[in-house]
Amino acid sequence: MAAALAGIAVAACLLAWAIYMYPFLTRQRAMTATMAPLLNEARSLKITYESVLAFPYQTIGKPAVWCIQKPEQGRIYYRGDMNKKIMEDSPGEIPLFVGGKHSACTDMLVIIKGVKTNTVGGYKAAFVSIQFVSQI
Repeated sequence: MAAALAGIAVAACLLAWAIYMYPFLTRQRAMTATMAPLLNEARSLKITYESVLAFPYQTIGKPAVWCIQKPEQGRIYYRGDMNKKIMEDSPGEIPLFVGGKHSACTDMLVIIKGVKTNTVGGYKAAFVSIQFVSQI
């Protein structure tokens, strides 16, 4: 009798979990399906930070898969390189990623928004502006 009740309790827990997770899983599947063409285009274009700086007008609005490091709010780097600064179009959307022993960055799908320059103390710095789409 106790074993049967335990089995029913486990089945009830599994059913409750499935009902709870269903909206998340279907939303995730729909998002993946809509992102697939964008992701395929980004992978075929192979846009790099350097190519955006060299050809800014040709890359605006194009998708890219970039390895991005964001150790804290306001500091975002391409491939973890502090000399390759990124500005996010909508601050706060890119998740924090400090890096670890074997990884300085994580792959993200982004849309290139342009190149912005800033002059500080006579030094001209370039930033690539992006719109975050998804971490992949």
